[in-house]
Amino acid sequence: MNTRFFNVSGWVLLLGIVALWLRYGYTDWQLVLLPVAFLCFSIGNGKIKKMKWLSLSQITLLIVSFIIAVAIGFGLIQLANYLINDVFHLQGAFKTISVWAAVIISLFFAVTPFSSIINKVDDNLKKKYSDSFKYDSKYDGLKMEANKMLNSMTKMQTIKVLRERYGLSLVDAKNIVDSVKQ
Repeated sequence: MNTRFFNVSGWVLLLGIVALWLRYGYTDWQLVLLPVAFLCFSIGNGKIKKMKWLSLSQITLLIVSFIIAVAIGFGLIQLANYLINDVFHLQGAFKTISVWAAVIISLFFAVTPFSSIINKVDDNLKKKYSDSFKYDSKYDGLKMEANKMLNSMTKMQTIKVLRERYGLSLVDAKNIVDSVKQ
């Protein structure tokens, strides 16, 4: 899938959460959407490079961490609700501000462990498939140039020009052009 699709999906989810929160107030199911939006951004930004490379244990780890993130957020919001309503008996504008702050802080503490798990899985994938990632940092400048060339040339012409200009092998030039086309 296209990385732009995942980035747009993440923004749509985040803006939807904010719009629904402003219109209807906080609901518990919005807590599920935040880690989903984070996962969309992670895929879109290349944190998880290839979903097909995930092992069963990594998929299980991501699912369990997602469930734990939702449970942490839900538990912290319930704790804040108890403190605001039953212990401190807050009312009016101060209660509204406290509820907003509690939800934002709870969501932060819910997403942080989930993001660390995603980063751990990404690091493991990079170690395991280091050859597949070598083109990401080494040829970034060439990718931008190849992208510009593809606007006016065919794929084969672009590969040929990259090979001649920079002394690349056919495989390296093809991998650069293929990574730009994705």
